[in-house]
This record gives sequence, C-alpha cells and structure tokens, in this order.
Amino acid sequence: MEFIWNKFIKNEREIKKDEIKMPAIIIKKDTLTVGLDHYSYKEISFIIQNKNFDFEISDFNLSKIVNNSPNLNYKHNLETIRNKIHIDIEKLINDIEEKNLIKKINLYKTIEKVSI
Repeated sequence: MEFIWNKFIKNEREIKKDEIKMPAIIIKKDTLTVGLDHYSYKEISFIIQNKNFDFEISDFNLSKIVNNSPNLNYKHNLETIRNKIHIDIEKLINDIEEKNLIKKINLYKTIEKVSI
C-alpha cells in the first residue's frame, strides 16, 4: 500500500477537484438526488505548511441501495481518489488495531457513586 501522504502529494490536483456525489435514484421517470442529514461521516485533513485541505466521506453517499433503489452514483463514488484514500486510511487503522499497536482509551467512562 502506498503511503497515504505520498498518494495525496501525487494526486493533489485530482483530489481537490474530485467529488463524491450525493446518491441519486430513479422514481418513475424522474431522477432524484437523495440527502440525509446527521449521517455517519469521516473528515480527512491534509495540512501542508500553512495550508489545510480537508474533505468529508459520508457512509450514506457510498450506499449501493437508497430507498430500495440503486444509487446511480455508487460506482462513480467508489472510484474517486477521495474514496481510495479513505479506504487506505481504514485499512491502516484496522491493521494498527489488529496488531495492538495502540490502545483505545474511553474518555467517557461513567463514574460509579460510592456510598460512605
């Protein structure tokens, strides 16, 4: 797997122009774009010197089926360079977790009340 940083540098222009499209479906004879607010997404950021470039990857936009209809943008979205970087990052995170190279810490542990 190519280093994510190198992939970004090599494809920076394409990544900046790249677009993961909202799902589109056909109902009767009309093509509709489907949006969903408050869905799971990941934000990916690259910082080069003083410049920041970031984009979001929504799991909903990568759905194969939307409202029981095929997502017309599914294939396009899977083939974007942004999605390929997203996949590389997911693989890297899974690899790190499987090898126990880092340990997750739950910062939101509940504190039990102790009676005196």
